[in-house]
Amino acid sequence: MKNMKLSLTLPSFILVVTILLSFIPLTAAAEEMPGKLSGLHQIPYTKWAVGDFGYHIDSEGKNTYGPENVVDGLPETAWVTKDDPSYTFKDMMIGFVSLDDATISEFTIRNGYCKSRDIWEKNSRVKKMSAFIDNKPVVTVTLKDTMDEQTFSLGADYNLKADDVISFLILETYPGTKYDDIAISELHLDYDIEESSDEDGTARAYTIKKMFNTGDEIFRTPAVANGVVYIAGWSGVLYAVDISTSKELWRFDSKNGIRVSPCVAEGIVYFGNLDGNLYALDSKSGRELWRFNAEGWIRPVPLRRPYPSVIDGVVYFVAGDPYKSVNDQSINDKLYAVDAKSGKELWRFEGEGWNEFHRCLVNGIIYFGSDKNLHAVDIKTGQEFWRFETGGWVSSSPSVSEGVVYFGSDDDNLYAVDIKTGKELWRFKTRQLGHSSPSVKGGAVYFGDEDGIFYAVDKRTGQELWQFRTKGHRCDSPVVVNDVVYFVSGGTEGSHDDILYALDTNTGKLLWSRPSGSNPPVFINGVIYLAGEHGIGAVDINTHENLWWFSTNFLICTDPVVFDGVVYFGCEDGYLYSVK
Repeated sequence: MKNMKLSLTLPSFILVVTILLSFIPLTAAAEEMPGKLSGLHQIPYTKWAVGDFGYHIDSEGKNTYGPENVVDGLPETAWVTKDDPSYTFKDMMIGFVSLDDATISEFTIRNGYCKSRDIWEKNSRVKKMSAFIDNKPVVTVTLKDTMDEQTFSLGADYNLKADDVISFLILETYPGTKYDDIAISELHLDYDIEESSDEDGTARAYTIKKMFNTGDEIFRTPAVANGVVYIAGWSGVLYAVDISTSKELWRFDSKNGIRVSPCVAEGIVYFGNLDGNLYALDSKSGRELWRFNAEGWIRPVPLRRPYPSVIDGVVYFVAGDPYKSVNDQSINDKLYAVDAKSGKELWRFEGEGWNEFHRCLVNGIIYFGSDKNLHAVDIKTGQEFWRFETGGWVSSSPSVSEGVVYFGSDDDNLYAVDIKTGKELWRFKTRQLGHSSPSVKGGAVYFGDEDGIFYAVDKRTGQELWQFRTKGHRCDSPVVVNDVVYFVSGGTEGSHDDILYALDTNTGKLLWSRPSGSNPPVFINGVIYLAGEHGIGAVDINTHENLWWFSTNFLICTDPVVFDGVVYFGCEDGYLYSVK
């Protein structure tokens, strides 16, 4: 980008602005300032359009620098001011036009060109700016020189009518190390997205309430408790964010990467990091209560599920060596049990090889897979009751029903094992079982394989009841609701077209199918939530119609969490989204 050379010195510029605002009548000031924003870009599903007065730099290849960049949710794009020899204060304005009646009381800004730390430092950032409503000054704020989001109050609730404009004037800047161009990556009003509609007028029943940007990659499911959402960032920072306002309450830096979801129990937040430390923090203040150091990093088990787990005052988690191959026989991952109040170790169980520890707890016994074995371990003492060896890696989470444990192995068998003795009752051979965990309902076990076949087998005998051939090449873990089993199957080989199937549990007959996200479905109160690579949606199980779909520009990296009517999920762009 070109260096911007201002024709006014900064003190002179501020003086001019001060004089104009203080002594010129508002009608005259309005004549000096542009009357309408140009290049208006309507913000999807809102009552607002964003624009500027044409003073942004031109596109460079695929890079654009217009005002639409401040509302796209992408920190690596930015609105960047234009080098113009006729520079006056009006050149530096960006604004929003109200398309309908709206109320505004605050705004949030992510300052600078946040594509990277290096680019952020090279370009100038806003230091001081004023907000105007229909060219009348409302408030002047001073920004911190940080890449983090900052929220400012306008001092009151302002009721705007259609065509009213709220605009922002840059008064002072933090100079960049290389460029005079001034950049803003994100600028949001405190609006809610109340509803949208299709071309046929069909109403969408969703509201995007808030977004919180960690400035960090999120790759695990957030935890929600008592009006607060807890988010683990890959850099090692745990964030606590107020649900209703999306404002940060506190953050705790563990100094090393976090690859597991946090867990909240009785006012304490538990999480682990790559240093092998398990932390216990006060959920209200973020104050560290204790830490426990394990042998090896604390990693996600099972993948993408809340972890560690807290049961009856004990924290259970897995730690192991991340730098060895899964085929390295020297690996000895461990399952730990630690007192939730004191952080004192109660026991540890050492597995064999790379341990997934997909687990199920029944009557004080925890059942989990480790290497090629399924283990049954006393949850109070860590004593092993029995182990059952398969011909491959134990690849699924176990399910327990009426004294039997059902689980899958990479030897392509689904096993049924007696819960008390660990003796095999039966096995069912598939073409390629994969990682689909079984669901047990009524007299049948439901599961899919990596060859695109979904099965129902008799849970007592292991005899096949029916099978259904999908159009895909894998079947994920199913959800059974009433007499319908729901699961997602991968699209045809080489494509990304995932499909949600609904089958009759008694006959295996296809009831309906529809395009889907790529993750296993989450079912709550008659609605199935589906997260895909670049969006999340909700499907009514009765009408099997799409209730809504929310698209993101980045990969969704967490399973959705549904709490009090709001869906929370994390995205690769570093934002935590809440969708109602």
